[in-house]
Amino acid sequence: MSKKQHIYLFLAQLVVFFTLLLSVSVFYLASRQGNDGVTLRLFGEGDDGAFYWEQAQNVKRGLEWVRTSIYPLIIGNILRVFNTENVYLIRLFNSVGFFLLLFSSMKLIKLQYREQALEVQENYYTNSKIMVLIFLMLYLSLQMNIHISILRDIWIYFLYVQNLVIGVNILFYKKKNPYYWLFWLLTLWLMGQFRAYILVAYIASTVVFFLYRTMSKRNRIRPFIIISIVLLGVYYTFLIDYNLPIVERSLREALDYRMSYLVEYSGGSQMGISLSQPNYLLFLINYIGSFLGNLIGPFPWQISSLGTLLVFFFETLPMFIILRFLYQKLSILSNVQMFVLCHALVWIGLIAVSNDNVGTATRLRPVAWILFLLTYAVVYYKDKYLKENPEGLL
Repeated sequence: MSKKQHIYLFLAQLVVFFTLLLSVSVFYLASRQGNDGVTLRLFGEGDDGAFYWEQAQNVKRGLEWVRTSIYPLIIGNILRVFNTENVYLIRLFNSVGFFLLLFSSMKLIKLQYREQALEVQENYYTNSKIMVLIFLMLYLSLQMNIHISILRDIWIYFLYVQNLVIGVNILFYKKKNPYYWLFWLLTLWLMGQFRAYILVAYIASTVVFFLYRTMSKRNRIRPFIIISIVLLGVYYTFLIDYNLPIVERSLREALDYRMSYLVEYSGGSQMGISLSQPNYLLFLINYIGSFLGNLIGPFPWQISSLGTLLVFFFETLPMFIILRFLYQKLSILSNVQMFVLCHALVWIGLIAVSNDNVGTATRLRPVAWILFLLTYAVVYYKDKYLKENPEGLL
């Protein structure tokens, strides 16, 4: 075993230890606040975790419960199986979700390396895994989403990455085993049960990527982009009240939802961008601003508190550097990496429609940011190898 592999194993064990320690510590602090340890109140009086806990208790007791996702049903049955109402069990369950996310992330990194040269694969593969471990442990918003409350988010992150692992195996490496397809369908279904529009994002991203690749092979990228913008304009102008399948919501409803928050919570961490415009051109201009805000916000002029200041320095600036690097290295990205990045960008594109809040963006965008980080961890070492070996690709 090489020195780098020893370092990776040490870091992996450290991550497990730190995650469990953080879970216990936050549970203790939250319990001291007198809410059974459900939520550590840092920025307000409550969050979705309190709602999930209430519904999970109803599930355990066999009472009626409000179904907004499958998450309360799962954690309620966990409480029933262990015959307990100790919320730390659910916190431990979510820590398992983080460990599964790490496992799937390493699988997705390995899939990116499959087309690389065997003689350099192990060294660079280990370096990429070490980088991802460090990134995910230092990703402030991700760790808060896992530990501050008993939210469903970590399972959405894990299921999205896992579905990409299965999808890449089937679509790019031609896995014909029917069990792959069955597992893919089951995990897609489960992901949709956690949050319906994440399933829409996955399907839309896959379709967009293969349309893009087809047009790229025919040198039709510019017409493809123009047609896409025109079709979006037709949809905005004439089909704004059409209910989309799966999410069962129209674009107008999404924009009204966004506007309600913009009016009710004006100021604070709101971006202040309205997408309810009288014409498509104004919508498109504002939508670009919303897309960028959800992608890497807050921007300097959106910093309104200590929280947004910390996010700006520890998340916005590092991610700007990462995205700039990936943009500069577009020419060396593989098809699998383009596929992964397409999923990240489409997801940001969807949340940019309904979300105007910087704080909410930090909770929703880890789906995309994790994919950016996983791609960067491989492309960085691929670029390094090319500089050291200009005569050949990995």
